[in-house]
Amino acid sequence: TDSFNIFMDYKYDLKTQDMGFLTRTNYQWTRHFLVGLDVQVLNAPTEFSFWAPFRSNDSFLGRLTYLF
Repeated sequence: TDSFNIFMDYKYDLKTQDMGFLTRTNYQWTRHFLVGLDVQVLNAPTEFSFWAPFRSNDSFLGRLTYLF
């Protein structure tokens, strides 16, 4: 019952040159246990871009899930 999934989402704004990238990976090694890692990267080149307040807000999130 092993399964490995990858999800990627990339967004780019041509006007402000903002970039957002999200990657989510999941690995399920039994019917009940799942481990995952998420990475979110934001790039805002100017002070007037939409994501400018979050320039240093790149995220790395891990998770361990038990499925009932």
